[in-house]
Amino acid sequence: MLGLEVVTPDGEIWNGLRGLRKDNTGYDLKQLYIGAEGTLGIITAAVLKLFPRHRQVETAFVAVPNPRAVLDLLTLAREVSGDGGVLAFEMIPQFALDLVVKHVAGATDPLATPSSWYVLADLTVARATAEAFMAQALQHGLVSDGALAGSAAQAAALWKLRESISEAQKREGGSIKNDISVPVSEIPSFIEEALAAVAKLVPAFGPCPSATWATATCTSTSANPWAWSRRRTSPLGASDPRGARHRGGPRRIDQRGTRHRRGQAREARRYKSAVEIDLMRRIKQALDPKGIMNLAGNRVSHCC
Repeated sequence: MLGLEVVTPDGEIWNGLRGLRKDNTGYDLKQLYIGAEGTLGIITAAVLKLFPRHRQVETAFVAVPNPRAVLDLLTLAREVSGDGGVLAFEMIPQFALDLVVKHVAGATDPLATPSSWYVLADLTVARATAEAFMAQALQHGLVSDGALAGSAAQAAALWKLRESISEAQKREGGSIKNDISVPVSEIPSFIEEALAAVAKLVPAFGPCPSATWATATCTSTSANPWAWSRRRTSPLGASDPRGARHRGGPRRIDQRGTRHRRGQAREARRYKSAVEIDLMRRIKQALDPKGIMNLAGNRVSHCC
């Protein structure tokens, strides 16, 4: 993202549609508006830097024993593919894959033997390099089984498994979602402790930590999931095993509508210092003194 055009709350138009990679003539306003997510102005145009489509992408789906092995596998993938060669690296628990197979037509487990955890990865490498990566991963015990997509159609089918998780969760029942960001090195221990905490608080829930090593989702498997979700939101929302805040990252509880944004506001107060909250409040007051950008109940407005 190189430049933006923004309509401010008072109706003025800021034309920042410059294609400069670096502009040291003042504050980088585009980053402020990008990070504000519509709470300080409405983005109406953008200047983007486009890159050529990768000529070759190999898609791998592998079974891994645990999240700690996923971390080592990611390191290996970066070593064999070079800088920027890992386009995507998604961890999928067996619980999530089972939901997809159960609820999404045509979905099947790509591997012969079920595993507790899987990784779906896209690497910009030659086929021979991808095969060497798989061989090394097997040799080091990081994976127990795996498959490389043999065509674009097979790669799309593998990615459909990942992209169908949210749909499958909805069909299974109600859910409480947490959007969590922690340093990559902390992900395995965070998942272990989060799973233990959820099991202790709500044994009837089926934890589903998935996505790009930054999201954990808890899906209800009780007979009346929506009732469980309403009753259990508070203890789950309050739980934070050695939390994200102790690991250098934020957490966002996903509920619905304004409750969702107000929940984010409460979380912001937990994870941000008084100085940060005050700075955000002052920026909001300066750029939107009438608070007209609050129609969506945005988190910045509520926390500030």
